Amino acid sequence: MTTNHKPSTAMARFILTLFSTCFAVTFLAPAFALDYVTFREKGHKVTRNGRIIQHDTGGNFVLEERDGYWRIIQPKDVIEQWSDDVAFEPCSRDEMKKRIKADFPKEFRILETKRYMIVFDTTVAYATWCGELLEQLDTAFLEHWRAKGFDLSEPEFSLVAVIFADYGNFVQCTRDEVGPAVTQISAYYNQQSNRIVFYDLTGGENYGGIRGSMNQRIREIMSRPESAKLVSTFVHEAAHQISYNSGMFQRYAACPIWVSEGIATLYETPDFNTVKAWSSDIKVNQTRLNHFYRYFTKREPQEPVRQLVESDDTFRLTGGDALLDSYATCWTMMHFLNAKHSDRLVQYLKIISEKQPFIPNDRETRLSDFESVFGNDWERLHRAVYQYALALGQ
Repeated sequence: MTTNHKPSTAMARFILTLFSTCFAVTFLAPAFALDYVTFREKGHKVTRNGRIIQHDTGGNFVLEERDGYWRIIQPKDVIEQWSDDVAFEPCSRDEMKKRIKADFPKEFRILETKRYMIVFDTTVAYATWCGELLEQLDTAFLEHWRAKGFDLSEPEFSLVAVIFADYGNFVQCTRDEVGPAVTQISAYYNQQSNRIVFYDLTGGENYGGIRGSMNQRIREIMSRPESAKLVSTFVHEAAHQISYNSGMFQRYAACPIWVSEGIATLYETPDFNTVKAWSSDIKVNQTRLNHFYRYFTKREPQEPVRQLVESDDTFRLTGGDALLDSYATCWTMMHFLNAKHSDRLVQYLKIISEKQPFIPNDRETRLSDFESVFGNDWERLHRAVYQYALALGQ
């Protein structure tokens, strides 16, 4: 999410991250064979292949395609289904490029990095800047958690980042995916497509007249007050993408929102002393911290951290500063656990990483998962978090 949360913005992220949680499922171990399904989609007969990784009790299933896309298919639409003895393998780089080119107009180009396929109609220089920042983030993310004992993996699929040259095209081309709230966001991660989508924050639409090299343009743009929000959103959504592609979380699993958002907020803070406006160390987010002060001193509710642990309800609220309160609390909580209780945090994250797609958790399970690692002295935890936050501000 952006650092300046509007209710509709947060609801857009909530919809994207919780899509299809109504499934009641039986998890299937990934098959070695390649599965094929012919089905009706929007009035057309199509055939897709991949691996069927999930069935629900009504017969609906998820086909994970070789580019990482999760296609949810209803049994009434299936015409034919079969398997062969060819092992499932992710698309090669050349195959990925062919699929991407089929999805986008010809003016979009593809820039390859170690982990990414960057799809863009911006300048090559800007796409390169974004690619370098994404790689820097992913490397820092993996190194940080591996050093703490969480053996995360490199992404199985080539990661896709889509960059629109201007805001207008971003809104027009993603409205069907996000809904009306797309006008309130500048980037998002879609768990179904496994892509992050954003637009050129240095674009001429808002920053016409800026001259010089890309680094000079970046420095000029980053000097503007609104740029912090844009950089934070970009990095925040990219952190979601690597966390769901490295084994920290499974897509559509019952990961508490405070955990997934807390991890993403750890990385979102800009660093305008660097060329890329971001550095790999986990920094203090002064905006989040100040908001947490104001919220926690009100003590409404009496146990704000426990409320986030027990349910995602506060992320659904749209009145006042409720969503800002939730994001400030999950950032502070995650920053505290990462700094002071990293061993137990990793233990807890490993529990979350084993959650299977589409299987919801009730309040009791969420509470039990947390208390099994951190204990049940909530008043002591609240005091410790608040004292830690006070110390960060000094």
